[in-house]
This record gives sequence, structure tokens and C-alpha cells, in this order.
Amino acid sequence: MDFTLVISQVIILFFIMFLGYVLRSKGIITEEGIKNFSSLIFYVTMPAMIIASLGNTASTKLSDLYDIALATFITYGILIGMAPVLAKLVKAPLGSIGLYKFMAIFGNVGFIGFPMTIALLGEDALFMAAIFNIPFNLLLYTLGVYFILSDKNKDHKMEWSIKQFMNPGIIATVIGIISFLSGWKLPVVVLNISDVLGSITTPLAMIVVGASLFGVKIRTILKNYRIFALSVIRMILFPLGIGFVLSSIGLTGFGLWVPIILSGMPIGTNTVIMARQYGGNTLEASEAVFLSTLMMIATIPILIIIVGLYS
Repeated sequence: MDFTLVISQVIILFFIMFLGYVLRSKGIITEEGIKNFSSLIFYVTMPAMIIASLGNTASTKLSDLYDIALATFITYGILIGMAPVLAKLVKAPLGSIGLYKFMAIFGNVGFIGFPMTIALLGEDALFMAAIFNIPFNLLLYTLGVYFILSDKNKDHKMEWSIKQFMNPGIIATVIGIISFLSGWKLPVVVLNISDVLGSITTPLAMIVVGASLFGVKIRTILKNYRIFALSVIRMILFPLGIGFVLSSIGLTGFGLWVPIILSGMPIGTNTVIMARQYGGNTLEASEAVFLSTLMMIATIPILIIIVGLYS
């Protein structure tokens, strides 16, 4: 197994995060600039990344997908079902309960999860990981939005508005799914443009995370026991439990291993972007991304052991 790519991805994340912190401390990036970056990511680069990722898999054969489809359905069902339990278990603060539910479900699947999958299972597993990621995008822009918005009300109840959920991410996901399922290929120029725009999503997001952490002491972040507990559960216990459930129904191979790996990723950078876009607790989200990504250095060996248990 070659983990050079995984480790390098983590180092890149922290370097860009640090760059964002420095740029904010020097006044090169202002609070208004952070908001503008967040809007650019939300409305342009993230939708482009979704179209590029799903559009590029449209030409791949659709055989042998039953296991990964079943595993994906079950895995997200478990994550969604456990999200409220986890938020209550770690005693999420009143104004961030929805955010904690969000963080329990949405990990850093693309930038870290895909390289981790390649390192453990080889490039043949990458297509399966891409299939697993389809519901991720759909849920992110629907259920994820709902969770963040729910924090605005003390009783965590809100009226559903179609306008709130009709966003570029949903449109991009629908286009990508249609392209994938039908085998219809988007024009090469569209895919190329989407690929170029989408590729700047993670760097921009990490700059936003780093800039959002300006003024916060590292010691304060490390003492956030709620985020620490949430990260341990979602990065170790969730993969262990998901592996047990999937293996119990007879799933093996990529259909078993890919969900285990991707469910054990640190909290996704999109958490900060969604929190900023929909009025969530941006600081808490930024601290969570930083701490959980840092913790991954220790959880990688454990995740390898978990995958090995079901090999």
C-alpha cells in the first residue's frame, strides 16, 4: 500500500489552511473577502466539480454495480439515522445541533477519501467510490442545507421552501446523474471547463477554513471535546459499525471496503462553506475541519485495521 498520496493530501490541506490564516492576519483577505470566496465556491466551483466528477464516469461500464448501490443506500441510511443520536451524545450546543448532524454525515470524501481508496484498494476501486459519492452530493444540498438552516430556530423546526433547496449544487447533481445513468456524454469542452473550475474548490475552501480560524488559539481548538468525540465516533466507530452491518448481509470486496473507507474520513471542508452560505456556526465548523483532519494522522492505521477485519 502506498500512502504517500494520502499523506501528501493531508499536508497540502494544512499548508493551504495555514496560508488562509496568514492572508487573513495580514489583512490581504478580509471578512468580506471570505464571504465572497464562499459564494464563489457555492455557486460556481462546487457545482462544476460535481458535473466533472459524474460526467467523467459516464463512459464507464455500468455492470456489477448492485453491491455498491446497496452498500451506498445502507451506509447513508445508517449515517442519517445516527446523526441525531451523535449530536445528542456529544451534547452539541443549542445553536449548532444541525451543524453537528451535518458533520456526522458529510466527510472529506473527494480530496482525502478517493486517494485513501486508491492507496488501500487500487485504482480499480475509484469508480466504486465515485458511485458512492453520488448520494453525497444530493444529500449535501438538500438534507445538509436543512440541518444548517434548522440552527436558526431554537426549536429546530422550520418551514420547507423549494427556493432554499433549488441551488446550483442540486442542478449540477441532477445533470451529472442523468449523464451517468443514461450514458449520455456531456460535450468535452463542458467537462474540461467544469474540471478546471472544480479543481480550485478544495484550495479555495481550505483558504476559507484557515481565514475563518483567525484569532482562535490552537489550544482552544484542541480542547473542544465535543468535536474530538464526534471525530472519534465518525472516523472509527462508524466505519466499524458499517463494516459489521454490510458484511452481515453478505457484501464483500469493493462493495464492502469502499463504504468502510469513505465513512471514516474527517469532516469535509464543505461544512464551512455551507455554514457560511446558510448562516451556520462558521467558527465551530472551521475548528471541526481542522481538528478532525489533524486526528486523521492517528486514525489512518486504525482504519486500515478495520478494513483488514473484513478482508
